[in-house]
Amino acid sequence: MRRLNMKKGFKNTLRNTKKIMKKGNFIAAVLLVASFTQCSVFEYEDLPYRDDHIPGQDLPVTKQSIHVEVTGIRSAALILQNGSDSLNVPADGAYTFSEKVTSGESYNVTLTVSPNGALNCAMNSNTGTMPTSDVTVIITCANNWTIVSAGDAHSLALRGDGSLWAWGNNENGQLGDGGTITETCSVYKCSTIPVKIGTATWIAIAAGNNHSLGIQSDGTLWAWGDNTYGQLGDTSITQRNAPVKIGGATWKSVSANGITGYGAHSLGIQSDDTLWAWGGNAYGQIGDNSNTQRNAPVKIGGATWKSASAGGVHSLGIQSDDTLWAWGSDMIGQIGNGATTGDQLAPVQIGGAAWLSASAGGLYSAGIQANGSLWTWGSDMSHELGDGAPTTGQTSPFEIDNPNTYSLIFAGSNHTLGIRSDGTLYAWGSNNYGALGLPNTIFSETAPVNTSTESWVIADMGASHSLAIRNDNTLWAWGYNVVGQVGDGTTNDSYTFVQIP
Repeated sequence: MRRLNMKKGFKNTLRNTKKIMKKGNFIAAVLLVASFTQCSVFEYEDLPYRDDHIPGQDLPVTKQSIHVEVTGIRSAALILQNGSDSLNVPADGAYTFSEKVTSGESYNVTLTVSPNGALNCAMNSNTGTMPTSDVTVIITCANNWTIVSAGDAHSLALRGDGSLWAWGNNENGQLGDGGTITETCSVYKCSTIPVKIGTATWIAIAAGNNHSLGIQSDGTLWAWGDNTYGQLGDTSITQRNAPVKIGGATWKSVSANGITGYGAHSLGIQSDDTLWAWGGNAYGQIGDNSNTQRNAPVKIGGATWKSASAGGVHSLGIQSDDTLWAWGSDMIGQIGNGATTGDQLAPVQIGGAAWLSASAGGLYSAGIQANGSLWTWGSDMSHELGDGAPTTGQTSPFEIDNPNTYSLIFAGSNHTLGIRSDGTLYAWGSNNYGALGLPNTIFSETAPVNTSTESWVIADMGASHSLAIRNDNTLWAWGYNVVGQVGDGTTNDSYTFVQIP
């Protein structure tokens, strides 16, 4: 571009005019000045060509870059958008949008999390008016998982915002998606990654054999999935592919379990601390002094309760005075009353100790007493008791791993997880398909073994897969994965811990 240099042109014209006037030619001088107004004597100056001038703004106008710095996404992925320009972010690090933005124009970086909104991310400086320098957008993400529950072959979890996520087997609608998931694993309906279920806010969840329970933030109870034995509690035996509300009471906690071929039942504690049960009752696992199937919640006795756990065909509960109670099948000593007395149709107290927690497994039980000591009883066919002995079983609570203390215990079908008081994770029992997170050369562990030196806050397990959350709120899974119950996007069994974004 060539710009008119009026100042230089005027000086040249004035110099020539003076020369002419000295020679007495006044008319010629006047004509020379007039010619200046016709631009006949303008001189031009070369300047760089510009095409980005914005009307109403002073030059210079430039185009700047938008940089992005991302932390916390780990194995997830982000998709960022600014106008028509898209930016893929596969891992933590620094990135730059390919298209620059003209200074003075607005910009607005928006975020899509892939897959399925798996992260909670905060952005700084992601919108505004583009200055005359580059902009850096800071994105900080977090895997904020808070609660997990593993069913027979499906998994549930809650995030810090109370949203519900589900994955794994969906053949009976146990994921609660209402039929929107179209993925299949072999011949089964499934999801191999966590999928958000609805928009409600949840405070508690429980995954059973092929059904699920949850409590929303207003205390209402909801259920979905298989309902063959009335385990949903909606007064019917109709399968539900999406959560349905159960009654009008408010609830504090729920538990669901079941072993294929033995029925399935559910337990719950209402806001007044009363215990309720429903579903299959062939072995007295409901605890209402009968063997009658219950298609809606029924109150169990008049005591108040702190916790309850539904096992394969038996149940455990801790009353408000910290005493331990058990009921249901006692075919292999899982009740813990010192004998194999058959079915126990109503809760019976187990010993006189004070208990912190109890977990009912497939055909065995585990509990932590108030002093942190760990006790197990019932079937030991896969060394799930962790007593280091042959698979003879125990008909009364038997202390293991003394003098170590535990804060949480989780009993599965035939393997067990425990979190010690220092947050370390221990496992024992069957390692079938990698259920313990150990190499496939290990068939089982007869006593607790440390499987991770990280600090953990909660865990759970299904038939042969396991879930756990670290103290940084990251979710990890391992074990049997034929229908995607691990949640890593594959159907490959995992013998090591894998992070679930």
